[in-house]
Amino acid sequence: MGTSQGPPLYGRDPLLRALIPRLTGLAHDERSRVPREHQGDVPAVLVTGRHGMGRTALLAKLAEGYRDRLPLAQIRAVPPGSVALPAAAGPPGGAAVASSFVEVLAELVCALGPELRRRFPVLLPGLFAVYGWREGNDEEREASCLLLARLLLACRLERGSVDALRHSLATAVEARLEASREATDSGSAYGTSHGTPHGTPGDARDGGAPADAVPEDAVPEDAVPPGHAGPPGHTAPAGHSAPGRGAPAHGTPAGPAPAAGARYGDRSEPDGAELRERVTAALLAEYAERHPVDGAPDWFRRAFGLDDSPDDGSDDDAPSPLVRLGAWFHQGGDYRHAAEQALMGALLHDIGASYGRLQRWNRDPWPLLLLDDVQHPAGARFLDLLLEHRARPEGPQPHAEELVVVATRLGELPESPAAVRRELPELVRASGWRRTDLSPHAGLLAVPLPPLSRDDVLPLLATGPRTRPLHPYLASAVHSLTGGHPAATTMLCAAVVHTAGRGDPVTPGNLLDLTTKGGRPITEALLERLIPDRRQRDRLTLLSPARDGAAAAALAAHLRLEGPEQLPANAVAEYLEAQQWQQLTPQDGPLVTDGLLQSLLVHEARRISPGVDDRRGWREIHGFLHRHHVQRADGEADALRHSLAAGDAATVVAALAEEFQSEQNEQGAAHWLFCLQYAATAPTPPARDWADERMDVALGAHDGRYADLVESERCVNRLLHALWCLSEPQAEPENDLCQAVGDELAYLSPRHPSWHAALSQAARSWPAAARKKRPFPISRQ
Repeated sequence: MGTSQGPPLYGRDPLLRALIPRLTGLAHDERSRVPREHQGDVPAVLVTGRHGMGRTALLAKLAEGYRDRLPLAQIRAVPPGSVALPAAAGPPGGAAVASSFVEVLAELVCALGPELRRRFPVLLPGLFAVYGWREGNDEEREASCLLLARLLLACRLERGSVDALRHSLATAVEARLEASREATDSGSAYGTSHGTPHGTPGDARDGGAPADAVPEDAVPEDAVPPGHAGPPGHTAPAGHSAPGRGAPAHGTPAGPAPAAGARYGDRSEPDGAELRERVTAALLAEYAERHPVDGAPDWFRRAFGLDDSPDDGSDDDAPSPLVRLGAWFHQGGDYRHAAEQALMGALLHDIGASYGRLQRWNRDPWPLLLLDDVQHPAGARFLDLLLEHRARPEGPQPHAEELVVVATRLGELPESPAAVRRELPELVRASGWRRTDLSPHAGLLAVPLPPLSRDDVLPLLATGPRTRPLHPYLASAVHSLTGGHPAATTMLCAAVVHTAGRGDPVTPGNLLDLTTKGGRPITEALLERLIPDRRQRDRLTLLSPARDGAAAAALAAHLRLEGPEQLPANAVAEYLEAQQWQQLTPQDGPLVTDGLLQSLLVHEARRISPGVDDRRGWREIHGFLHRHHVQRADGEADALRHSLAAGDAATVVAALAEEFQSEQNEQGAAHWLFCLQYAATAPTPPARDWADERMDVALGAHDGRYADLVESERCVNRLLHALWCLSEPQAEPENDLCQAVGDELAYLSPRHPSWHAALSQAARSWPAAARKKRPFPISRQ
């Protein structure tokens, strides 16, 4: 195997080339072994981060490096109901999709089945037990049989096409159900000499085999932890009492499904649970006839804590452990939890049993599971059950598994004191993880993905041909704009390389005006990537100029935004919270708190703005927001900012100059400086409606236009325009502009009777802050 051929993944080497190789025992992109850091007890790695931080890309890179070198499963959890029908086959080289816990198990079997020595002899019958459908529901039947056919083919228990096997399964099970119905209609029932409906004539069990055909030790007793028992204090549901030792304990019959009358007395109309259980029995009978069930029923019997069943024949009508598994799973509540615990235990038992003494001596690499998006219930349930199982105080196990799990989660790790958290740089030498207690989350190693550094940006700009050198501070501008967000940085750098390759100039000021290789505006492409919901994306674009929730709600009413929600502004805030862009959004706080997202939304609003007379036009929106803040007691700075955004710099200069000349209170200097710098953060108007002459005005080139103003007003005008240039995230801190800020403040300082100290301090500190792209400090003495 050579080195990986995919695009490089910057800033993630501590995971790719340090931690995961130490967990798997294999180097990431070269054929060599690595000493394993943990043996016997392996942490589950949880990688966290926001949208676009590279969680999925990291898993794809791991899959690329380890595929065909160890047993590998790559699965993406999705919300319930996202997948109507299972795929006929998993995506080649890509992630399978699962919307429930059992679907995750099924995809794991499909991925690992061809690679492991044992073909999941315990878990596979368990999955057959829980994948029964409601009798008469053709859609459920087809979906279940399709997935079960995939499982059989993956484990090499059957041959042929998946569609042919699906049809064969469905036909055979329906034939058993029909035979059962006919037996019910004729008043007969199938039973054993012990009176149980789960036997076959002649007292044959597990596919017609004699009761002693499967040895009791087919699955070792110590393979099932005692903690696998059903819900504490539970009593089995009606008809589900524990089987006696004289009752069959090894599975289901190979003959027809038991007639309803045999199990449920004289009731002629079985309920939904009974109908599903009858399908489960028929499905398991078909499986048992095709393949030996080995010790799976015994394993689940012990997992449910049914070892000490009475030996007096009182429980001869009890269901087999596999039928019980299906019934408990579909019953929900504590019963489903017990069933899911048993299924997780079966998975880990089968994986551990696949590694015999020789494989362990040879240090054969353990399977690697890459599980994406565990914030969804399917992934969260799998991870929780895995951690629960590994936290049980069961002592040394002969079939202990060391499945390596790398999962990703959108957002931050929920509050969990027992979990071990490590930053990427801390993983270079060792993980620093060890289990400190028996709480489930003590088995978790959480790693948040940090933003890219400026040094990570430089290689992204160094690709592709170009006809001229790039701007010397372009990497800094990209990093300042994106904050190191990996997806935004990668897409923006690709647009830079594409534009420069055509010979067009690229400067820090026109980064957001670039287009992708396909010709799309870069802001449109980025927002589509970061905010997938088009409806909420369009709303956020229109409402992004608003400062806070109250202003956004007023703007939404002004723009007549409609939808099923009564308050569109609240709906977009809740969407951002749900997508982990921000935490709770206070009514008086910013509607969008992420700087990158806000910059992209505002620029997109400017780009798509209609004409000046349109209600949704740029100037009309900012004019409305100006009027809104004028009416608010605390809205002076916001009103000035929206006036400047609408292109009305003269109004802003007049207001600031008037306050400078009339305010005598020494404490007013801080308020004046705040209004000045906050107003200067205004976004610029659309280029088609406004000529950008800010730098020329700031440096005094157009002072002749303002001959009617006194010198202090012209000074405020120059100062405002200099700050306006410097306040853009991607703006290069031009030395002339930084110097101009200090000069203008120094000029104003002695010309105010009580603000001399505050303005002098600002004259010294603001140029330095501008050069370092830091907030402007304001003295409040």
